[in-house]
Amino acid sequence: MTFLGKLHVVDLEGTPRERGQQHGEALRTEIARHHALWEEAVAADLGEQVGAYLDGLIDQGFLDAAQRLAPDLLEELRGISEGSGIAYARVFARMLSDEEPWVRMEYARDRDTAPKGCSSLGSDAGPDAPLLIAQTMDVPTWWDGGQTLLRFTQPNGDRALVFTVAGKISLCGMTRRGLAITCNSLLQLDPARSGLAEDLVVRSYLASGSPAAGYVFLQHVHHASGQNYIVPDGTGRAVSLECSASGVSEWRREAGDLVVAHSNHPVANPHQIWFEAMIAGMDEEQRTSRFGFTTEARLETLYRRIDPARRLDVAEAKDVLSCREGPICRVGEVEGKRDGFSFGSLVMELGAEPRLHIAPGPADRTPWQVFAA
Repeated sequence: MTFLGKLHVVDLEGTPRERGQQHGEALRTEIARHHALWEEAVAADLGEQVGAYLDGLIDQGFLDAAQRLAPDLLEELRGISEGSGIAYARVFARMLSDEEPWVRMEYARDRDTAPKGCSSLGSDAGPDAPLLIAQTMDVPTWWDGGQTLLRFTQPNGDRALVFTVAGKISLCGMTRRGLAITCNSLLQLDPARSGLAEDLVVRSYLASGSPAAGYVFLQHVHHASGQNYIVPDGTGRAVSLECSASGVSEWRREAGDLVVAHSNHPVANPHQIWFEAMIAGMDEEQRTSRFGFTTEARLETLYRRIDPARRLDVAEAKDVLSCREGPICRVGEVEGKRDGFSFGSLVMELGAEPRLHIAPGPADRTPWQVFAA
């Protein structure tokens, strides 16, 4: 399968509202296309017209936590709306890319919900080795063409590099001060409309000022959606956090491991009451067709491809993200009723001069680009 392999690089400046306007104006065509395809995909999933459903997501309860904890990011969303011409309610709804799937599951429990697949790594810092945070960002193939890197200086003076899709404020990213974060959806973990949406968690983490402060933030913020984040903890370790609305659990396969890995199922966090209720009454065939995807195989592959007792270098991390076994590197394979591909492959190098290595597509066929933080 052929992918575009194109990365839109957008430099932003000014107030949050101005940054959003610049984003919206620069990628107006790409944002309109992405929103149209998104609505089409949700309509196909639900088998009905979904305009009212999407417009109503802003009233589902997520706005309260956003207004309280991330008002500047809401201003940025308003700017994206103004710059792109897409209604604010829709821009807000698209920001809920990790919340809308479980809301959709509640809305139409008997209809298909597409699984997500991302694979992540973190390698501890050493005497001659920078801390590395890496992942594949796997999404449906219709996302292709929207790969975007946002570059801007945050109010605290820290320079951010944020990988996203046109029209969204974040997927994952890093900063000059050594913050970096991967994102793997964990649909099985308890969600809450009263929590902070995942996109806002990522951007708030990146604005926290230091790896240590970011690590504390992730452990204490009220999360809207189940998510695995691999981040530096401020002591030179890469840590894997399974976050739910009911609590946060840290997971490392063995206490002495120097490398952590994760995919899309919880290993340590027991808070799964919501998901158990959702699948209650489904037979094995229904569960397998809707939720039985490659997450276990990908995690096993990650640990086969690394030696957890030895730190990774950048070339080795890229090699793992290029692996078709699992599949770690996805190129359009269908799981259930949905296809998926590695929309972006990232290695965040947190040395003396932090750098982002990014392939805007499957890493086995897309050239890597390098950006200084």
